[in-house]
Amino acid sequence: MAATTRNCCVLFADVAGSTRLYEQLGDAEALRAIERCLNRVERAIVACGGKVVKTIGDELMATFTNAELACHAAGVMHARIEGLPSVAGDKLAIRVGFHYGSVLVDGGDVFGNTVNVASRITEVAKAREIITSVETAQTLPENVRNSSLRPLPAITVKGMSKPLDLVEIMWKSGPTARISQSASNAVAPIAAVVAAAKEVAAEPRAKPGTRVILRYGKQEILMRGDAATVTMGRDQHNDIVIHDPRASRMHGVIELRQGQCMLIDKSSNGTFVSSKVSGNIAVHKEEIKLQGSGRICFGHLCPADSVGSLSYEVQTGVFDPNASTSNLRS
Repeated sequence: MAATTRNCCVLFADVAGSTRLYEQLGDAEALRAIERCLNRVERAIVACGGKVVKTIGDELMATFTNAELACHAAGVMHARIEGLPSVAGDKLAIRVGFHYGSVLVDGGDVFGNTVNVASRITEVAKAREIITSVETAQTLPENVRNSSLRPLPAITVKGMSKPLDLVEIMWKSGPTARISQSASNAVAPIAAVVAAAKEVAAEPRAKPGTRVILRYGKQEILMRGDAATVTMGRDQHNDIVIHDPRASRMHGVIELRQGQCMLIDKSSNGTFVSSKVSGNIAVHKEEIKLQGSGRICFGHLCPADSVGSLSYEVQTGVFDPNASTSNLRS
């Protein structure tokens, strides 16, 4: 497939102090700590409308359609990492950089000068910082530009004839702080957070939409809204911890997206869906739309007795906004 060109915002998130973690904790414990960080980073990216391109060691690369979404995601990442427990006496932290421009898209990867610039910007960032170019910052909302930006010294980037002017986005103060914390708590993009805030001020009322009920063992989760996300896998930090050795540590994601329920596979062995609507489907490194009801199995075909499978039920209609189950994602 030939490479195509498009504009997007490229973001890098790097776990700060990873070398020290390996020295203090040893390989296995340090790797688990880094995976916990990257797991939360990935969930923030997906929830805020971005796409994870790849993970390289202790660094994750993602793309967004614009800088505003990347900025929101960066704040949510930091807020979520702040909630992790200390490791070896220190709080875990990441550093984030992003840049908007033209990229080459080939398969699932992106290349080009915008990627290189975003990577170099991230190298400038320190722990708990968000750095972007002045050029990219100019596309952010006015309230963020007016109150959350701090100018930084310019840097020389390979391939650019002039030094690149930079700014730090102060995610702990001003509108960025309120957005980041709200989005972090709700696991949702800022558009959904703002909409939710408006709904809270009004009297709750039933309204049409889509919701999904997930059941795994004794766990039950109700997903509703326009940006609900549930992660699945063997890792203990997933929303649904899968007790099957054939499942990957971060196996996949179920998300509500514009009224549709999407299953995204990220596993080594694939995800298998069984339903009356679509029969038996194998999904590997791709996404499919879930409809009706059915079962999901991890790394193998669903058995006839359904033991060990995750059941799902996609419902559309008018629902009570106060409906609840043991867990709620909205």
